[in-house]
Amino acid sequence: MFSRFNPIHVLQIGLLILLIVSIAQVTFWITDQIDYAQSVRDEFLSVLITTDPNEESARYNEEYIEVLYETTERRINRVIWEGAFFLFVLVIGIGILTKTIRREYELRKRQQNFLAAVSHELKTPLTSMRLTAETILFDKVSGEHKDGAIRVLSDVDRLLRMVDNLLDTNKIESGKIMIVREEIYISSIVESCLADFSDDSLKKMNFSLDLDKNLTLNSDRILLESIIRNVIDNSIKACKAANTFNIEIKTEYRDDEVKLTFKDNGIGFPEEDKLMIFEKFYRSGDELVRTMPGSGLGLYIVNKLVNLTEGKIEAISEGMNKGAKFIISWQK
Repeated sequence: MFSRFNPIHVLQIGLLILLIVSIAQVTFWITDQIDYAQSVRDEFLSVLITTDPNEESARYNEEYIEVLYETTERRINRVIWEGAFFLFVLVIGIGILTKTIRREYELRKRQQNFLAAVSHELKTPLTSMRLTAETILFDKVSGEHKDGAIRVLSDVDRLLRMVDNLLDTNKIESGKIMIVREEIYISSIVESCLADFSDDSLKKMNFSLDLDKNLTLNSDRILLESIIRNVIDNSIKACKAANTFNIEIKTEYRDDEVKLTFKDNGIGFPEEDKLMIFEKFYRSGDELVRTMPGSGLGLYIVNKLVNLTEGKIEAISEGMNKGAKFIISWQK
């Protein structure tokens, strides 16, 4: 099924409910104020009517009753006008807000469509460049040509992952991700994702794998691959930024949960960034002096896809340059 409803429709329904509740509340307030004004008037009338009616007091009472009716009428009219004015302002405000949000949503949708179109346009030449670089390497070239082809292959792979992240982000935000569940061996997915990285990307990296070969998970294969690939990519970037090389990947079944843990000794992140690192485009630190490459989409996609597959993700770090650990868990 689709991952979520159209947000603009949900918002419109919410604003309509707010408007209906407000109208009901204001109507109740007007009715209550009118009833109160009339009850006060009736109490005064009952006192005046029971007063001993001599000629002078009767004339006084008639004048007072007339004033009492006029005062009550003015109060009722004022309450009605105040309530009507409030409803008018509320309707105008909700109308402007709805129009603004709809315009913003349409602009955002056009931006998403633009990104999707550009990403698709970039993917074709990048794939062609990757194929050319692989062909050069298969020809067993040596020296500078081989080093150049390896660098091209590594850069193209990095750009292709960025393009894939843009496309995944567009699918997530437009609610177009379909979940197809099957029984998956997690160890095979991890090994397959590692094989997708070029030799230059994995150069000097020391991977320690503790994988339960028999551990399975009922989930979507494509989404699981995207989750694992993005976390591995994040760990590699963190290690290279800190000039470290150790990455541990572990799978286990504990407390009725399938747990997938990624641990690196890379650049880490401050405690205050623990939740922010999963925000879209968020990158810790100053962009002008940052050494860790990336677009700020990888962990955002991971978090969204983990939620879609009914899992949980936790990020742990003791601080800058102290490494990081990501624990993803699913109910078995």
